[in-house]
Amino acid sequence: MDKIPNLYVLDRFEKAIGVLNPSLPNSCPFFDDLRTERIEYAYLTFEFSVPADHPQAQNLVVGNKIVYPLKNGQFNLFRIINTEDDHNDGQYIKKITSENSAVGDLLGNIILPTTLNSYTLQQALSYLLQGTNWQVGDVELSTTQNLQFDDVVTSLDALHQVMDQFGAQIEFVVQFSGLQVVNRLVHARLSRGRTLNKPFVYGLNLKGVKRTEGNSPLVTALYGIGTKDSNGNLLTFETYNPTLSYPYEKPSGAKWVGDQDALQQWSEDGKHIFGVFKDDKATNPVELFNNTLEELKKRTKPALTYEVDVALLPEDDVQLYDYIIVKDATFQPELVLEAQIVETKTSLTDPSKNQVTLGDYRPIQITGTDRIDQIKKQISETLTIAKGAAGTGLHVVANSPKPEVDGYYSSDPGYLEIEVTENVHLGSVSVFTFDENTTGTVKVQDGNGNDLKVIPVTLPVEGENIISIDYLLRKDVGSYRLYGEFDKEVFYSVSPINYPFDSGSFKVVGSFTDGWDIFYNIYIGGPGIKGSYGQDLVLDQVNSFVQYANGEAQIVADSNQIALGTVIAGKVIAPNVVTLGTSDDVTYYVNPQSGSDENDGLTSATAFASVDKVLSITDRAFDGDITINILNDVYDDIVIIGYQGSGSFNFQFNNNVMTGTFKVQSCSVRVNVYDAIIKRKAGEVTAVAQIYTSNYVYFSNCTFIGVRDLNNTANATSATVAVYDNSFCYFYQCQMYGANRENIRASYGGRAMVHDCTGGNSSYGVFAEYAGFVGVRGTVPNASSPQNSQYGGQVVGVTSGNNGTTPSNPTATYTSSWNSTEGNTWSMKYNLWRNTGEVKQGQWSTYGNNIGCWFFNNGPTSTVTGKTIKRMQFYCKRKDTGGYGSTKVTIRYHNYTGRPSGQPSVSSEYVYATFNRGDALWIDLPSSFFAAFQNGTAKGIALYTASGDDAYYAIFDDSAILKITYQ
Repeated sequence: MDKIPNLYVLDRFEKAIGVLNPSLPNSCPFFDDLRTERIEYAYLTFEFSVPADHPQAQNLVVGNKIVYPLKNGQFNLFRIINTEDDHNDGQYIKKITSENSAVGDLLGNIILPTTLNSYTLQQALSYLLQGTNWQVGDVELSTTQNLQFDDVVTSLDALHQVMDQFGAQIEFVVQFSGLQVVNRLVHARLSRGRTLNKPFVYGLNLKGVKRTEGNSPLVTALYGIGTKDSNGNLLTFETYNPTLSYPYEKPSGAKWVGDQDALQQWSEDGKHIFGVFKDDKATNPVELFNNTLEELKKRTKPALTYEVDVALLPEDDVQLYDYIIVKDATFQPELVLEAQIVETKTSLTDPSKNQVTLGDYRPIQITGTDRIDQIKKQISETLTIAKGAAGTGLHVVANSPKPEVDGYYSSDPGYLEIEVTENVHLGSVSVFTFDENTTGTVKVQDGNGNDLKVIPVTLPVEGENIISIDYLLRKDVGSYRLYGEFDKEVFYSVSPINYPFDSGSFKVVGSFTDGWDIFYNIYIGGPGIKGSYGQDLVLDQVNSFVQYANGEAQIVADSNQIALGTVIAGKVIAPNVVTLGTSDDVTYYVNPQSGSDENDGLTSATAFASVDKVLSITDRAFDGDITINILNDVYDDIVIIGYQGSGSFNFQFNNNVMTGTFKVQSCSVRVNVYDAIIKRKAGEVTAVAQIYTSNYVYFSNCTFIGVRDLNNTANATSATVAVYDNSFCYFYQCQMYGANRENIRASYGGRAMVHDCTGGNSSYGVFAEYAGFVGVRGTVPNASSPQNSQYGGQVVGVTSGNNGTTPSNPTATYTSSWNSTEGNTWSMKYNLWRNTGEVKQGQWSTYGNNIGCWFFNNGPTSTVTGKTIKRMQFYCKRKDTGGYGSTKVTIRYHNYTGRPSGQPSVSSEYVYATFNRGDALWIDLPSSFFAAFQNGTAKGIALYTASGDDAYYAIFDDSAILKITYQ
């Protein structure tokens, strides 16, 4: 462990009166120390404890100060604000709490109302620090601002106000020399943090991630309200109508500003989620609008924070304000995010307590071409894994196992001495036993023999047994021992091992006696590990491997991965590997009204309920033709992303209506769509059909219906169809109606071929911009103007427009979702509600049958009674415990808004769904459920099967979601 620095104790006059250090003789030790720093308002505290009966403890009183060393040679100065004496279990401890001394210093200085025009940040700080013992330090900004202080404020509050207005980051430090505080400095940084490219991965150099979702309400639009004038009228920006870039919108005369992307992402019924922003500082509509827009940007995403346990991270690698990458594959979906460190907790005496809290998260989503590029990179790395093993480094470091090494069996304890100069992950070790079921203890210890991790073990077989260690050897500790003690005899070497075994940052430097070794086949990994060509690449604990006769491991495998030179397999199935499908042609049938995703989808009688089911079972790379026959109206988006190969999707809509958005993105397969009527969802403002970065999309005899509403852009479609990002789309004899600007858009290199198309009710029939291209053969939609182009776009071949047959305005279709208010289980054997926070189906053993219920209060009933339901979906999650691996679940409905007093009645109508343990699924409910919900008879969802077979027993979370699409 690195040497622990001194803490200096100063009296209230800042005279040095003591030193605290647990490693210096005659010095007062400190422990349980934690320095906490947050970005928010430059929060900085330091807590620690000392023996209360030590003579130095009397100097630790309220008002005295602590000088705390930083790594950059500067110091923090803390003022003690609270002490607590604790006499418990024979220990007499004094706990000290201190805060940044600048807080008290600056709270005592007053700034009177004033205006500072055209002040630089350095000038402003100098003004605010007058009369204090703090002075301006480094200032990394030279711009000017007009600063106004309307009320009497403290220097501390004014300082934060100025920093926020300039967008600077504050830092308080002191310079300490000759046992004296010689300077107190306030630094103003443009950016205190760094962007670290190194990812921190759960299970290797990251111990844990905790994700917390705050309860701050999301909004997609904000009303801006200012102060009242002398006549009592509230300031608004109703009369201010700026030109905004997508996705922001502000209709003429509106008192609100909205985010169209947020509307699509968060709104459940296609309507804006409004909030109110009250601004008491704005003096005019323009300023109020700008402030409201900035507030909107903050409130259109969930208030999520992530707490990362950094006990396994090198202390030097992270600091406040840094941006890091966190990856945790145990989240579903996998969590990959860039986030700023907004809080650090640091201990000088126990680095295992070090933690950071993340905020200002930036989730990293790998989609489209980025995903394909990443896949190609993974494939390339896989092909060179043998040569790469030498540099990435998990491999055997001890010499060959028994019987290749001379030795004997003994029950004496023993250990290896290890040194690390970089952080190294110790995965597993082998021990050879003489008897079965040998028990014992393996310990990771520091260089002095203090236990760091204790692992009770049972070695079940005679011969080699592999023990998982799973511990990070830290460079700031340096020296370790790997200790073993067993109740029966294990194999020890007699021939000496060639010490030191040096693998770059990992060195075996000795053992408890010369040449005697108990551990073999040590698997390690880390950034500084060096190996030789042909060594094995493994991670974490090892469960099985294949050896040559000399004991050399050639294939190493566990539940997470397999390591070997070359993989030859018929098919590899993994979420991060593109599998090459066959060239077979397949026809699927989809009937959203009567189908089920439990079917095989291969006939009209066994149709799927959703197109998503077809996409989910289709290989990401295929060369065949996949035909999808749509047998009824569709009330959901169809999104086709990332399919590669020479194959094709062929959608036969058979003149059925799809209400939603049809999107194709990052596909090299061809997508053909025939005889579809695609109309926008209520409140949708983007194009009805959207094509991004795709090779060839073909629409034949399709009708696209948007909405034109120049008075309310929040209720209008910007373009009926749109082609972007070097995509090509061919529209043959299609009809496009309704858009505030154009029926057909080609933008950012997108190319559209328009062949004998009709339509209108828009400003332009075809429109090209930003290197977009539209080629025309025959007619185009007959809008106010047949064509237009700007910003390098080009339209070629337009001769005339054609109205076609104008369709009737589409019936508004809405989708609403409700979270369950309760989930519970009725025990039919004991006639009571179990109240265990679980929803159960079926019975296990002799414990009796169960009826599981989710309740939704009056939400669904009040919304859809009297409406026409087009689709119902239900989401629930099966727990990882209870019952067999795969279970058929019988889903019914009930007529209760909340838990009844007696046994609940459930419907005779039902639908089956199959859940594996841990599955969280959306289930399409059959049309037989619709009428009951439309007339108010049904109010919630139940699970019930009359079978007493254990095979039907399953346990679910008590939370669920009911989603209904209706007109």
